This record gives sequence, C-alpha cells and structure tokens, in this order.
Amino acid sequence: MQSVELARITAVFRFDSANEPGFYSITLLSDNDSFGAKEVEWYRATKQVSLEWAVFAGRDAYYRLKNDEPIADIFQTQVSYKKFVSLTTIPRETPSDLEREIVDYVNRERASRGLSLLTWDDSLYKQALQRLKAIGEEGVILPPPAGQPYSETAYVSTGGVGQDAITIYRYWTTDPNYFAVLTHPNAKSFAIRTDTYNNKKFYAIGLFK
Repeated sequence: MQSVELARITAVFRFDSANEPGFYSITLLSDNDSFGAKEVEWYRATKQVSLEWAVFAGRDAYYRLKNDEPIADIFQTQVSYKKFVSLTTIPRETPSDLEREIVDYVNRERASRGLSLLTWDDSLYKQALQRLKAIGEEGVILPPPAGQPYSETAYVSTGGVGQDAITIYRYWTTDPNYFAVLTHPNAKSFAIRTDTYNNKKFYAIGLFK
C-alpha cells in the first residue's frame, strides 16, 4: 500500500486572563488555501495548547515546505472567538483544566500537612453541578441543604477577576470553615465544579466526603 505524502505543521497558542472564556476557532491558512479549523475550549485557567495540521501533497504549501521556504512565509493562523456556553449546558464527565488545577492545589496543601491525598469522585462531580446550578440561578451562595452527606466549599467572583485556580484555592485556605473542610483528616474524595452564568458571576463549588 502506497503511503500518503504529507507534512505536519504545529502551532502553539497561549490563553490567559485577557481572553474571554469560551470556545475559540483557530484556522491554518496559506494564501487563499485553508487547512481547516481547530476548536479550543478555554475557561480562565492559563493554558498553552499545541495544535497540529496535516498538509498533503498536491497542495501548493506542501511543495513550498519541501523547497525549504520559511514556515512563517507559507502559513498564517486566524484566531476567532466562537461562542461562550455555560459549562452547565454541556454534558461533561471529566473536569476542565481549571478544575484540575484546583484539585492539584488542594492535594498539595494536604500533602504539606501529612494528610492523605483526595481522589477524584465522579459522583460528587455530578452533585457539584446540581449545587452550582442552584447557586448560579439564585446569584448568591446558598447554604448547603440540610442533611447533605458531604462537606462543601464555595466561591463567587464578578467582573472577570479572580477566576483562576490560585485565587480560589487561597480563598478557601484563608476562610477557617473552608480550610477545615479542605484539611479534614477523614476526607477521602472530592470534586470541583466551576462556571460563569449570564449574570456575569463566576462560581466554584467543591464537594468533599
């Protein structure tokens, strides 16, 4: 079987708090030729992504590459903001990059105190979504329901600031009640859910058991 001739072009993009959260479309171009768009999801955690495109033989850009023309002379990238969708509208079974970063901070705090690390809990993640929906719809942090079988931490910010993992983690460690939850010696598992609602408030909910 004859192999397909192609070249691979890689581009690196960095997102930070200056970017709007949501979905970005990044297209690789060469003059009037397009090599397709890649969609990147980003939610306020500093993020660097590396994207790769295939350039097949038969395209002008392929032969320009083979002639050792500089990549910057051949290709351009076009970045466009696509949309913002609240995380609650997206079926999600795994944590976002921001949520994973919060997880790391919490477990580092526990490790520094000789406590066991907490494991990620998928069932708590689903419960955290329901709590976050209720709080987001009300626009304020509601107290945990009576009889809730797990401990809870919460966070809210407005104006597009304080939506990063280190700020959330520090807030939880400086609040005595939340700090006690984070460092409870009997805690075994937890999950974190974050979201921004139409009222422009950003929320983070942590559930521990």
